[in-house]
Amino acid sequence: MNEIRIERLQPAYFRSMWEGLDLVARERKYLILLEAPPYESSVEFFNTMMGEKGIMLNALDGERVVGWCDVRRVDAEISKHCGILGMGIVEGYRGRGLGERLLTQTLDSIRQSGLGIERVELTVWGSNVRAMGLYEKVGFVHEGRKVRARKIDGATDDVVLMAKFL
Repeated sequence: MNEIRIERLQPAYFRSMWEGLDLVARERKYLILLEAPPYESSVEFFNTMMGEKGIMLNALDGERVVGWCDVRRVDAEISKHCGILGMGIVEGYRGRGLGERLLTQTLDSIRQSGLGIERVELTVWGSNVRAMGLYEKVGFVHEGRKVRARKIDGATDDVVLMAKFL
């Protein structure tokens, strides 16, 4: 395996990013999505993340996207100081510190971006204790819990709300 490098999203990685998103979504454990949106819709989102709406970093093993972290600025005028965080790591690459590297570098990029994001928010499933531990480690705090707000394959899970001020 090559050394994993972290880079800003580029059009050359769109297809691999979409494939990685689909892999993680189909695990049905970590994301709100159960499969990636159609490729064309994903490309539209990726393009917004390269513009003035946010930042997305990719973890790359060679030319393959094996993880990502993004912060998208909220559009509403009263909340433009807020960003929503999303991230995922492809199976086989978890538990190696990659999530912390991605998250830390993404938050640093947001601070330096000039986007005006002062607060970063996220939701995480209550059963995803590893992810919550990562978020706490980099300074996110718990702001609330929506009990049994997620239901998939007959099983419910809490949705935990977390945030960090930059």
